[in-house]
Amino acid sequence: MLPAEELAQVKYIPTLPEFVTWIEQKWSNLPCLSDTVNTYTYSQVCDRVARQRALLNSFGLQKGDKVAILDNSTIDAVMMFLAATSAGYVAINLPAMLPAQAIIGCCMKFGVKVLAAGQTFLETVKEAPCKVIAISDMADHTAPVVAVDKNDPAAIFFTGGTTGAPKGAILPHRALMRGALNGVYAPGHQLGCHRYANVLPLSHVFGLIRGTLSVLFEGGEWFSAGNSKDTIGKFPMIKPTCLVAVPGICEILLGLVKMYGKPFLGGELKFIISGAANVPPKLIAEFDELGINLFGGYGMTEGANLTTGNIDVKTRPTSVGKLYPE
Repeated sequence: MLPAEELAQVKYIPTLPEFVTWIEQKWSNLPCLSDTVNTYTYSQVCDRVARQRALLNSFGLQKGDKVAILDNSTIDAVMMFLAATSAGYVAINLPAMLPAQAIIGCCMKFGVKVLAAGQTFLETVKEAPCKVIAISDMADHTAPVVAVDKNDPAAIFFTGGTTGAPKGAILPHRALMRGALNGVYAPGHQLGCHRYANVLPLSHVFGLIRGTLSVLFEGGEWFSAGNSKDTIGKFPMIKPTCLVAVPGICEILLGLVKMYGKPFLGGELKFIISGAANVPPKLIAEFDELGINLFGGYGMTEGANLTTGNIDVKTRPTSVGKLYPE
């Protein structure tokens, strides 16, 4: 897995406030979040997150209050999630396709106090029964992270509904951070050297934990053009080295390669982490022909996503892999 010198640098960080402090100190000047136009270093991201914490605090919220986030997969959405959780509040990333009535229903059901919405969603949520703010808003001063217990709730994610109606799974800090650390364990060098193109919604536990928090854990650079289609279209410019995706998106990428050639992927893609559905051996073989490792695994929303991972895909392509360490 990780080289010994890199393994010695990562550790289990039990809460989001500690995590935000750690990444600022560890990766300060490295590029962190980019929308392909604007790029922010880890230091700049953490400063903006601190200003968003100050804004949230100005509304008189109490520890454990719910902060809903409604936006596409944007850098503002990532920063607001970090701000809410590092301020001691519980973040709820709402699926961007929800209609207005469903958003209102979620806010009422979970007792949301503040709803941070992207610019294109502000009109949709104007009737929400809570304080509504623009997701890019921040105070002109900063606020420090707060102390929380690792067992305190950090976020609520909606399940896929495979066993009935979708449910809101309440995940504590320790679970989110364990999942984020598990995502760092991959073959070869991982720390401070990879570019990830984000193609999953942040309302999906896989997209938020492995596709985002793990990236920040390892000092990677996270790219998103706002949605999957636009981000994929900019692969030649982003030149991602890694990707976190579901099998359906992997199938789409193969189709695009057949149409436009391998350079469409940017020319530097080394591996893909795929989950949320069965990863067919045929898909693994087709990416292997392109010189790209497609690693599968297993996880579930209630378990903070990353439970097993398979790096032995060439010899055991039908396996979901081995358990991550506890």
